[in-house]
Amino acid sequence: MLAEIKEAATRSLRFARWCPLLFALPVVVELIQHVIEVNNGFYDSLADMKAMQGAPARMAMGHVKVLMLMLAGFWVARFLAFDDDVRAARSINAKAAWLFVPVLAWGILNLVLVQDGPAIAVALGMEAEAASMLLLVFMVAGLIFSPCLSAWKVAAATGNDRIGFIRSIRLVRGSYLWALGFSLVVTLPLIAVHEGVALVVLGRGPIPTWLLLIADSLFVGFMAVIMVTTEYIIARRVTLRRDVPLLPEQVSGYGALPV
Repeated sequence: MLAEIKEAATRSLRFARWCPLLFALPVVVELIQHVIEVNNGFYDSLADMKAMQGAPARMAMGHVKVLMLMLAGFWVARFLAFDDDVRAARSINAKAAWLFVPVLAWGILNLVLVQDGPAIAVALGMEAEAASMLLLVFMVAGLIFSPCLSAWKVAAATGNDRIGFIRSIRLVRGSYLWALGFSLVVTLPLIAVHEGVALVVLGRGPIPTWLLLIADSLFVGFMAVIMVTTEYIIARRVTLRRDVPLLPEQVSGYGALPV
């Protein structure tokens, strides 16, 4: 697993260097969210942070950020699957784009459940404590189930229609514990660092606050890439183990619409 962790970090940094504009998109969105937070006193104190946590402007930009992370799953997966080729990341294949629509739909469903589910539950009469517990259940379930869909997400981004939602789950059998462990070992420390920055920023002056928030925005950009890289490595492992092609059998270029 150490070799795969090193590969994930190395190839994620390579994507950041070779595809700077695509790398910058989630960074910019994260930075805009930080601007909203600072302007509304989010980092003034722990009490202010808790009070503004569900502020409409912050939540709206949070939704935009998650959508951007989902889209990163498309171009990062193409970069990796086609041997770190910038042309693959920067091109749009019509079939791949169409196959990726259900992947986005799945991501949006999870976004609504996690970010809006508790508020909806409370509005429907559920106790706030029960709604918080429901959120925790959704988050844990998402972490546990996510590795099962890695092959589907990566295959869709490449234009391979032979690995769907159900087949992806079947492919991970026999490799699930490794896939889950690898996913958690890579992602959980990154999430902890990202969440910890908010606490470190509390009550600091403008200069250290913005230095930390800019660094955090760049860190989120790296997180966006390495989380997809983790999915790609899992997808590659489970498909090779079952002798199932991850790429389309006939690959004719990367797509007709360079961007």
